[in-house]
Amino acid sequence: MLHSPQNAINDLENLLNNSQDLSISQILLMLTFTASLGLDTGPLRQSFESILRDRGYDHFDSWASNVFSALSNISNLRLDYYANSSDISLCKSIAESVLLEKDADDLVHLPYLGTMGTVFSGLNSFLGGSPSHYKPSNYSRVYFFIVGGITWSEINDIKSVAKSSPSSEVMIGSTNIISHESLLIDLFGPQPTP
Repeated sequence: MLHSPQNAINDLENLLNNSQDLSISQILLMLTFTASLGLDTGPLRQSFESILRDRGYDHFDSWASNVFSALSNISNLRLDYYANSSDISLCKSIAESVLLEKDADDLVHLPYLGTMGTVFSGLNSFLGGSPSHYKPSNYSRVYFFIVGGITWSEINDIKSVAKSSPSSEVMIGSTNIISHESLLIDLFGPQPTP
């Protein structure tokens, strides 16, 4: 059965009010997931602050403000991104554009030709020349490097699209693999201690 957004918020608030067995990290993950659906988590702030207070956390006001500010940003990004697109991940969308040449008209390949080559390539663009358009079929290996971290789900998205494009070997790299712990720290900073 599908719930309305308000029912989902009410269900989460009931869960928060009976959350003795949940860690603060688990609660933050639930709030983050809720925000990622585009739902307003603002009504849950009072319950969250009550949990922190009941568990003996002091001086959490600014941290809680940062948490709900970040949650609001997540919700707004979700709504903006999915307003005019299908419900697929950004990594999968990019992989489809690159590997399957789906909606790839705006992909441009500027080859690295050393420092002077890069200058001349930029000068050529400035003077009205057009750079070559990217065609993955021209290359035997395609690299995806995600700065800031990648999730296992995003890796699987790229791999699933790569199976549909056997003409190119796909290499995936990132600055790190995002875990739920690193995600919470990146989003909200270190948790206060009781």
